[in-house]
Amino acid sequence: MALCVVMEESEGLPTAHIANEREDSRGLFQLNIRAWRDGEWPGAANRPIPPLDPEAAFDPIYNARYALVVYEKWGWEPWSTSETCARIVRSRPESTWTHLFEVEPVW
Repeated sequence: MALCVVMEESEGLPTAHIANEREDSRGLFQLNIRAWRDGEWPGAANRPIPPLDPEAAFDPIYNARYALVVYEKWGWEPWSTSETCARIVRSRPESTWTHLFEVEPVW
């Protein structure tokens, strides 16, 4: 599931960055600086996590570790692509891997 979310969010590129009036999402898991800068997902008080470091968000290890902390508090809900990934894994497990690697990786 995590691999699918990464591929859907950033195509596996640790430098992926979407910045517009709604979001400032960075790295593999496209962590949104605006949502996580205070360590709280909007509407999810009482479950704070450490604030997201905007510059470190491009570091793949930091990004994955922070995503794990988010997942442990809220599951896959914070990622809009999680529903797509869940459907892929449930309905076509035999083709999940080919779907994930349609994009040629940039190493």
